[in-house]
Amino acid sequence: MFESPKQYIIRLRVEKAAHYLRVFKDMPISEIAQLSGFSSPSIFSRAFKDYFNVTAEELREMSCDDMYKISKSFDKKIKPLKPQDTQYWIDRICSSKERINELSFDPPPIISFMKPIQVACIQTNISNWENIVQAFKNITKWAIPRDLILSDTKYVGIWLDMPFYTSPDNCRYLAGIEIKNDCKPNKGVDIITIPEHRYAKFSMAGNMESTLDHILALNNRYLDAMGYKMNELICYEMLDQSPANKPYESINKTILLPVQAQ
Repeated sequence: MFESPKQYIIRLRVEKAAHYLRVFKDMPISEIAQLSGFSSPSIFSRAFKDYFNVTAEELREMSCDDMYKISKSFDKKIKPLKPQDTQYWIDRICSSKERINELSFDPPPIISFMKPIQVACIQTNISNWENIVQAFKNITKWAIPRDLILSDTKYVGIWLDMPFYTSPDNCRYLAGIEIKNDCKPNKGVDIITIPEHRYAKFSMAGNMESTLDHILALNNRYLDAMGYKMNELICYEMLDQSPANKPYESINKTILLPVQAQ
């Protein structure tokens, strides 16, 4: 189904809010509304109820079975998901507590201040791993004749959406490379800046499901004790090698999540 620009923006905002509601159980709903781009709690409440047919408070406390029913109804508004895909991600979030309690970080996460990083990137989605592989191939093909691939070049993946209340077809992922020289965007290639900020930082290897579990474990087991909280649901990953040349799950990567003091 076609989305107008207004429908697209509203969908991004309410789906982002739904993720915050489930991942950050103690975050006030008024704060979630603001972080999701709504100008007031009342506007947020109307948009959220219109999209999900339940209030934010109701969705936050829903069981997995009820969430699955909700997902089947709102998926029809945009693009139907395969039922097994929807069930898979909802089950992973709902059953995450036991898994994340068993995860270990070696070395432990740290809080680090990072200067801005400029990235050339191509947007794709996570519905099929081949989409990401192809995006990294395309950004490399674009970068090589511009002499942007150096011996210490970092490959960068950016999760803009999470596959929970957002269809994998709509989960935006940026496949990019760190660039140290000035260059202009080209058709299909954007130049963005990972902002100067304080980040929770840890290293790992593993598939995309494992990456998501580590993010949840960081939020639920470490940040509060360190005196911090996540201030945006976005994930930056600095990869030692390109997923175009080596399986993602075998690549060592540094995960960066923006945080702020409590």
